[in-house]
Amino acid sequence: MDKNYQTAQDTINRIQGSLLGFVCAESLGATTEFMSPEDIRKEIGIHRDLTGGGWLELEPGEITDDGMMTLCVARSLVECRGFNLKDIADKFVDWYNSDPVDIGSTCRAGIHRYIRTGNLEAPYDERGAGNGGAMRELPLIILYSDDRELMLNSVVAQSRLTHNNKESDAGCRCYAELVAAAMHGAGKNELRLIADRYPLFAPDRFDGKSGGHIVETLRTVLHYFFETDSLEDCVVAIANNGQDSDTCAAMAGGLAGAFYSLDAIPARWLDVLDRDVYNELVALAEQLADLKEAL
Repeated sequence: MDKNYQTAQDTINRIQGSLLGFVCAESLGATTEFMSPEDIRKEIGIHRDLTGGGWLELEPGEITDDGMMTLCVARSLVECRGFNLKDIADKFVDWYNSDPVDIGSTCRAGIHRYIRTGNLEAPYDERGAGNGGAMRELPLIILYSDDRELMLNSVVAQSRLTHNNKESDAGCRCYAELVAAAMHGAGKNELRLIADRYPLFAPDRFDGKSGGHIVETLRTVLHYFFETDSLEDCVVAIANNGQDSDTCAAMAGGLAGAFYSLDAIPARWLDVLDRDVYNELVALAEQLADLKEAL
């Protein structure tokens, strides 16, 4: 579907599908985070519902740092009427000071550095190619999907608050281009051509590893997205692969939600999802759609 022929309702449905698909998948994957596929099969069987638990002892439908940082970015975009890196950083600080249920080590270090120095870019780190910058960029993709250069620049800039590494930069760009194209109605053949421009993350190179390194994360996301035919099948497969399953599933849910739209999210997941998170994301989706239209 060409973006020029999308209805306003279709755009909102894809935005809501992307944001809610992200947090539902995150909640699903958080239960099996750091488990091996073998342990998941032994202890759970096939994990396909938002049951909570896991190493963080979550409530059913509760989200973790991926979703909370994504909410920070979305709130900032709406409140500032666009990209304001300092405001995003300040919202990360407020969240950091709220005693979050979880926070990755690189994000923690980057936010702590910003508190101390006020610098909006972390020093370059050759070994810092984590997925924590890409995992929170979804609202920027949604808002700027019609302006490729602005979109790519902004997703990398917000990532470098905590993750300054060429592979992390590339991962942010790859994910952004895919979600933006899916938002505009691209088919899987077109999306595969986009993925092929980023051979480092090629789904054919997926080897079962789904760790926090951005290369492993995106290979996981792309492998299961292209190998399945529904949002549910995609993120359930990732959740049952364990490892960094909350982030891998969340990013896949954001892409699949943009591609398959809101109706593809199982109702049983939306019913269990934290009500405050659900209600805020529904409102933010509409506000981002309005702001997108005004730009």
